[in-house]
Amino acid sequence: LTSGMDARMIGVFLAFAISDVEANFTIVKAYQYTNLTSVTLLDCFTIPCVVCLSAAFLGARYTWVHGTGVLTAVAGLVLLVYTDLQAAQGEDPGPSPGNGGKRALGDGLTLVAATLYAVSNIMQEHLTGIDDWRKVLAGLGIAASGISGLQCLFLEYDAISLYPWTFIDALLLGSYVSCLFAIYTLVPQILMSSGATFLNLSLLTSDFWAVLFGVTVLKETVRWTYFVAFTATIAGIVIYHSKGEPVKPGGGGEAEGG
Repeated sequence: LTSGMDARMIGVFLAFAISDVEANFTIVKAYQYTNLTSVTLLDCFTIPCVVCLSAAFLGARYTWVHGTGVLTAVAGLVLLVYTDLQAAQGEDPGPSPGNGGKRALGDGLTLVAATLYAVSNIMQEHLTGIDDWRKVLAGLGIAASGISGLQCLFLEYDAISLYPWTFIDALLLGSYVSCLFAIYTLVPQILMSSGATFLNLSLLTSDFWAVLFGVTVLKETVRWTYFVAFTATIAGIVIYHSKGEPVKPGGGGEAEGG
């Protein structure tokens, strides 16, 4: 895999792997402090991050319509954070067991994870544009496995060794890994055809199912402002898509001017 790769490309692959590993680690930690509904909505922060990074490093040219769509979605995120801060003050008990009233910390961790996901998506879009996507996934798998293994050894060894594992736990973990495997296999195809911004906008549809799961299965309490926040996010997607994809060097995208 390393044949024909210079030190710069190896560094790029390592940075790609680190951002991806830490994004997954941070988002999982966030679930200890906030609820499923907040995480699934707040990780939409990946979108404005992807837009900024795509414009800065990939040369994407966005119009004012794209900007309006992104700002509308971000307005929904701001409302969600405000709702969680109000709930953390005791007006609305946290729906996630054992969150210790640290919902704001969970929100912050989710925003950090969303930023790291954006970095990972942009780097993967760049790498799949200049190299074979199978080689990119192989490089990510090798580097990320090493990073995850070391991090697990130093930070999570005691917790894992002392945890009372059951068959259900193993089944859930295996299902989670299987889902990630499927996602990581499909993502390069979307990035090569549409780009990181389209990928993250499309992933917002998963929030419908996440909120439904949180309300029906986890019995989470959803305040009315959550629905306003999500409506704003969906409105932002509609506005963004109304202009088509942004123009990128090489002729990609459909948007033309503002």
